[in-house]
Amino acid sequence: MKSLFLYTTPHYSHKTLADKLEITDSLQTHRGGLCGIPLFGKMISSQIIQSKIKKFAPDVILTESLTHDLLAAYFYKRKHPKTKIIAIAADPKLYYLKDSFDIDQILTNASLQSVDWFLCSGRQMQDLLPENKKKSSTVFYPKLNYTPNDYMPKFSNKNDFYFVGSLVKSKGIQQLNNYFVNSNKELIVYGDGPEKYKLHNQIKFRGYNIAPHEMALDECVFNISLALFEPFGLAAIEAMLFGFIPIVTKNCGNKEFVELVNKNLVINSPKEISSAQLEIIKDEQTFKDYSKKCKQIAADYIKQSMLSYEKCYLDTRMMVFHHFLYKR
Repeated sequence: MKSLFLYTTPHYSHKTLADKLEITDSLQTHRGGLCGIPLFGKMISSQIIQSKIKKFAPDVILTESLTHDLLAAYFYKRKHPKTKIIAIAADPKLYYLKDSFDIDQILTNASLQSVDWFLCSGRQMQDLLPENKKKSSTVFYPKLNYTPNDYMPKFSNKNDFYFVGSLVKSKGIQQLNNYFVNSNKELIVYGDGPEKYKLHNQIKFRGYNIAPHEMALDECVFNISLALFEPFGLAAIEAMLFGFIPIVTKNCGNKEFVELVNKNLVINSPKEISSAQLEIIKDEQTFKDYSKKCKQIAADYIKQSMLSYEKCYLDTRMMVFHHFLYKR
């Protein structure tokens, strides 16, 4: 069986999945330039990628993206119908396409229908799949780059928050700006991206840091994400491992773990931040209890993540690889 992994900038979780599935070859695809033009660039890019796929003649294609790469796999499969496609569903494209009715959506839906099995980064991404494809999917939980530790944030910083991530519009940077400049709370931002120039000078911008959670221990208690849409979002789970209390929007895929701490920590709008915070900081012992609960849930998440990768492997082997491994 010949298999091929199509990727642009693979998250380490996606690379781990490819290794777990024993994908034999890989092809790095590119974006930008003419390929960055909506639809037109997508078509050009997919045709270029398709021509490269031909050289590998794969039986199975694993795609990281649900846009350019998947469309290329779709076009290849039209000419080679016995080819199987596995798609990693961790792309916000699915969310933003749901309210559009254009040729881009038509092409994306057609390519989605060509997928034999989806590996979904959390249940939120699985819920976005076409109804007839949800049964052909397995949920995986992205791996953490951290392990359990003995760190605990300080209760004295109970009104201080920090954000970790790319500073792009979809992360809700403007919403963070609007809320924190008009509050009595402090926000520290770790990350980089075009939206950094829009941060108000009252917000402490620290730039990219390889160990943001460790750096925040002496300054903050809460980790915050006001993402407009986040396929999953590991920063909140990482923060929990350090004992920080996460507050996330309902459009963050990690909400299924955050709400295990307290359902009020999953908010609809920034207006709910203060009420979500209130129960946690009413006294130091309550805060410590919640902090310990966060650490335990995050430690359990690590175990669940490992099991989810194993299930992805077993499901894919049975539903996709079986045809090639045992054909006569």
